[in-house]
Amino acid sequence: MDSQSVRSSEAGRGRSYDAGKRVNGCKRMTAVDTEGNLLAVQITGGVISETAGGTDLLGELSEQFPDLRQVWCDQGFRRSFTDRAAELGITATVISRRPGSVGFHVLPRRWVVERFFAWISRARRLARDFERLMGTAITVVEVAYVRMTLRRLTRTAQPSAHI
Repeated sequence: MDSQSVRSSEAGRGRSYDAGKRVNGCKRMTAVDTEGNLLAVQITGGVISETAGGTDLLGELSEQFPDLRQVWCDQGFRRSFTDRAAELGITATVISRRPGSVGFHVLPRRWVVERFFAWISRARRLARDFERLMGTAITVVEVAYVRMTLRRLTRTAQPSAHI
């Protein structure tokens, strides 16, 4: 589970300033499975914290996937998030860097959601948030993911040219 801050056009309805990333736009809160497949997405204003947005997304996830038992998230998700997860019967593991580490380090499980963000950012329409309605913005993310998945399926389903 993670969020991505995205610049918005002036028409964007949920547009607000994310001081942490210095972006005037919105946040895409996403949850993916262990292979990077999209489970749920929410769009919030940039000012909404990861904890608040993640708590809402966690409620949605627990309704859609009642067997969900484990969630990995980054340091942006605070104690109230992990407390809410415990109430729902979900173990929330906050993955953080080792104290004193400098520079880039691949953190376990974190790269999966970051890879998902890289996958969907290839869709030109998701480079910036142009949508007026939050529901439309969510649908655009879902359609981009479906398109990417279908492209992968057609590549693996094609018969080989060498017969």
